[in-house]
Amino acid sequence: MSDEWTVESEAPQKKGGLPAWFWWTCGTGCLLAVLIAVTLSLFGFFAFRKMADPEQVKLKLVDVLPCDQWPADYKPRGGGWGVEQYFITWPDQIGLAIVYKTSGKGDLSALLDPDSLQNKFGLKNRVEGEMELQGRTAKTMRYEDVAGQDHLRVDITGEKAPYSMLDVSVPEDADAEETARRFLEPFDIWRGED
Repeated sequence: MSDEWTVESEAPQKKGGLPAWFWWTCGTGCLLAVLIAVTLSLFGFFAFRKMADPEQVKLKLVDVLPCDQWPADYKPRGGGWGVEQYFITWPDQIGLAIVYKTSGKGDLSALLDPDSLQNKFGLKNRVEGEMELQGRTAKTMRYEDVAGQDHLRVDITGEKAPYSMLDVSVPEDADAEETARRFLEPFDIWRGED
């Protein structure tokens, strides 16, 4: 009989799960995704706050709606991220006007053309016309939106850029041209052109 002691070797434990590099990669990817989400959220918050600031919007509108003193009861908002569309509430029955600034004369012409593709969807009873506005003739387009509200679009572009247009909601039984004139009364839209 042999008195030898034998030590049974323990079988190596099998490593379970995924390798460490996998966890480092996933963790870094998740951290990066969280940082990007936080950055975009902060950017959106500050951009929206700037768009909602009436003083910032007035600075963008002063070249198309020039005036010595901005009317206290005209409240502008909107525009930003390349969208040059500004909403202005004013003391009227409906109280909403939209000022568009376009990048070119062609874009403005399309907004005022009753037969342009963008005006055929959702706009009914489109009629092209002209009106006298502060001593000049301006191109117009009347239309009715999907809710049945009447509107008048007026070209308020001067001799040069920026190309711009006013879209004013017209109260029921009101004269569309007179509504546009009342809205533009505090502004000297042809300032510096003579």
